[in-house]
Amino acid sequence: RRAVSVPRLETLRVERAGAVATVTIARPEVKNALDPATIRELDGVLAALEEDEALLAVVLTGAGDDAFVSGGDLKALQQVAGAEAGRRMARATQRVFARLEALEVPVIAAINGAVYGGGTELAAACDLRVATETASVGFKQVQMGIMPAWGLSYRLPRIVGRSTALELLLTGRTLTAREAKDVGFVDRV
Repeated sequence: RRAVSVPRLETLRVERAGAVATVTIARPEVKNALDPATIRELDGVLAALEEDEALLAVVLTGAGDDAFVSGGDLKALQQVAGAEAGRRMARATQRVFARLEALEVPVIAAINGAVYGGGTELAAACDLRVATETASVGFKQVQMGIMPAWGLSYRLPRIVGRSTALELLLTGRTLTAREAKDVGFVDRV
C-alpha cells in the first residue's frame, strides 16, 4: 500500500493528520443524510484508503454539531424508481458498508450529534463508536415502516447482543449517548 489521493468530492471531505484520515460527511443542510451520491463518493474514498500504506486509522464523522448522519436521505430515496432499482441501491450500499468494515485499519465513528436510521447502520460498520455527551442514537426504521437494509440487522446483534438488538430494532427507541454506551453500541462518551 502507498499514500494515494482521493478523487474530487462533493459530499465528503477527507483530511489527513499524519497517519490518520478523517472522512467527514459534509451535507449539514440535510443533517448529513446519506444519498446515492454520498455512498458512491464514500466507495471511492474507501478504495483510495485501501491503497494507502501510510494509513493507520480512519475517523468517520459528520459536518456540523447537529448530526453524525440523520439516516438515509428520504427525498433522494423516494426518487428510486421501482423495487429492482431499490434492491440494487440497497446492495450497492451494503457493499460500501462491508468495504468500510473490511478496512485493514481501525475505523472510528465520531458521533457528534444525532445518528438515526441509516446512520446507525453506517456507525455499526465501524470498528468503534465514540459519541459526544449530547449525541442521540435512534433505530428509527421500524417507526417509518422501513427494514434496515444496509446490514444493521446482522451487525447490531454482534455489537449489543441478540436480545438488545431485537428490542432496539423492534421499538425504534432513541437512546442518549450514555444509554447507547450502557447497551454497548457506543464504546466511549
